[in-house]
Amino acid sequence: MGVALTGALCAVLPFVGSIMFSVPAAGDSGVASVPGWRIIAAGATFGPVLFCHSPFGEMESATGRNWRRVQLGVLALNATACSLLFFLTSLMVFGGPMALLVLRGIIGWMGTALLAARLLGWRAAWVGPLALLPIMIFWGTEGPQQYAWWEFTARPIDDPAAWVTAAGLLALGAGAHLVDRWRWRAAVTFLRRRTIRLSRRPPSAP
Repeated sequence: MGVALTGALCAVLPFVGSIMFSVPAAGDSGVASVPGWRIIAAGATFGPVLFCHSPFGEMESATGRNWRRVQLGVLALNATACSLLFFLTSLMVFGGPMALLVLRGIIGWMGTALLAARLLGWRAAWVGPLALLPIMIFWGTEGPQQYAWWEFTARPIDDPAAWVTAAGLLALGAGAHLVDRWRWRAAVTFLRRRTIRLSRRPPSAP
């Protein structure tokens, strides 16, 4: 199903990918011009993660690590196939340089989808890309053709910070799924207690 969704978006890409949409931004001009492919790419990446949801999730997770390995293997295969399909379509539609820009966007969006799926469940994988997209457009646009260093979908192709940001998001999302459930819960509990302690700490005297 993830490949089917990505395939449908690939079919739309030649018609919508180059259209520029004017949206509000926090930069000096107050408006950002966003190409359609940036929006489509965000939707293409959460498809393979979203369809890993199963109504028998609790029963399947109780079967042990073997099922978990199979699930992660299917996820990796599905995500790779969808990403490759979207990248090859972009290569045919836009050409090499632009396709590399699309590839970097796919890497970052896939990481956010994986992280959202780990935090909120498989069915909420769409929350990561679709929540981060307006944030990146609004606060990531600093002016005409000027973008914040962390805006990995719009920075120049040879910008190292954008590549590091996208790769870091993917590593974070993939790493979250490689951690055992009990270790994940322990980490979440630790961060939650740490946050509560910091919030209760009295302010330092001036």
